[in-house]
Amino acid sequence: YQGLYLHHAPFSTAPYRGLSMLIQVVGGEAEVRVIAIANNKPVPDGAKIGADGQPEPMMKVISLKPGGWTQVTIPLGQLGAMNTTLDGLWVQNNSGQKAPNFYVADIKLDPWPAVPAPAVSK
Repeated sequence: YQGLYLHHAPFSTAPYRGLSMLIQVVGGEAEVRVIAIANNKPVPDGAKIGADGQPEPMMKVISLKPGGWTQVTIPLGQLGAMNTTLDGLWVQNNSGQKAPNFYVADIKLDPWPAVPAPAVSK
């Protein structure tokens, strides 16, 4: 389950609607999962409990094929991260087996669109 862990001081996700990034896999097909982290723990997926007795994390699984960069956009709601406080993100291999190398670039949180000011009639 190796992967990329991005840690940050706790921040509000209220101004954001989604997460965007580019991912590339080299050497074969792979699945990666994206998990939001709050209080240094994965955001749980409701009351789902894993075989280890721990809460299962809410995640988005992405299938990747070699041959270039894949644009990935994930609504924060799919990560259980809408209007909450986060302190990190994981992008990791989705299996316990050895997987091809993957690379992540251009990671950003997508803001909500600006709301235009109402027109003033004179």
